Amino acid sequence: LAKRTVIAIAEYKPPHKLTLPQLRVGLHDMNIFQDVVCKNKIPTEAEAKFQHYAEELTAAAITQTYHYMIKSGLAYSLLTTGEAIVFLKVDWRVPEVLYYHLAEPGPEVEAHGQFRSCTAVAQYL
Repeated sequence: LAKRTVIAIAEYKPPHKLTLPQLRVGLHDMNIFQDVVCKNKIPTEAEAKFQHYAEELTAAAITQTYHYMIKSGLAYSLLTTGEAIVFLKVDWRVPEVLYYHLAEPGPEVEAHGQFRSCTAVAQYL
């Protein structure tokens, strides 16, 4: 039996479970434990309530992928919904910090026109 080695992690979440607007709002600098886990009150105002759930869903998805990265010893991975790709990076000198970049394939193709190297697909490669 050959030894298996993990070379990449790509986590898929269906876009109806984690939407692009939720990712846009939910991805920002935060301490997930303090800012998401320890929140004991759900806002009632619509915009604040959306932000609350966006942060909660995004944090859950990112944490799952981060766990796989740490367990596998990988510095890079991604989370995708089909509508968006979240590129993730762990700097092993500071492994408690997870860096991210949100790429949106559709809008990025339109925004960069002839510069295909700027598209989400090119970033993926």
